[in-house]
Amino acid sequence: EVVLVKVDVDRAQELAQRYGVQGIPAVIGLRDGVVVDRFTGAVPSVQIEAFLDRLAPSAEDRALAAARDQDPDAARVTLEAAVTASPAHTGLAVALAELLLDSDPDRARELAGRHPGAPGADRVLARADLAAAAGADVDALRPRADAGDAEAAVTLARALAARGGTIEALDVLLRLVEATSGDDRETGRRELVALFALLGDDPNVGPARARLARALF
Repeated sequence: EVVLVKVDVDRAQELAQRYGVQGIPAVIGLRDGVVVDRFTGAVPSVQIEAFLDRLAPSAEDRALAAARDQDPDAARVTLEAAVTASPAHTGLAVALAELLLDSDPDRARELAGRHPGAPGADRVLARADLAAAAGADVDALRPRADAGDAEAAVTLARALAARGGTIEALDVLLRLVEATSGDDRETGRRELVALFALLGDDPNVGPARARLARALF
């Protein structure tokens, strides 16, 4: 679980400088290339054991790693068991939510909703919202959205985005922000931010962000 590597600081001075080694022995614990713990000097064995316990993969880490190598059905079983054992663990909840997006979007939304703002959680929530609106009647929603109905505009934008109509979805929400104020305007802004996060590096996001900034400021 832990690989011990001994480094001669006289021969690896660049490495010593990178990690700020000022005394030896300097023991640095890394996980996935990131320093997670360290100590300098001789310490009692009980402290070393505690150091290794903090460094070694947790049960949650092992579950996540196992799920990545499994087929979706097996991964779901692994993650369901892990979430049951550690319901407050953000990584497990988001990983299971991502897996359930297509088969059980309501459960995916519930899991991600426990950890708002966590890496991946907002993306799951946005995708779940799009999936829920995919079957909406866009022709019936358009005139209501054009009239300034914020709820209709949001549902229309989600339905369009779910069907691949990114440009129109962004335009619907931008027009909502431009034409309204107060809560309706804030609703449009929040929905745009969620859609931006979902679209990532889509080329339409940059111009839409600029248009949003002009509308707000």
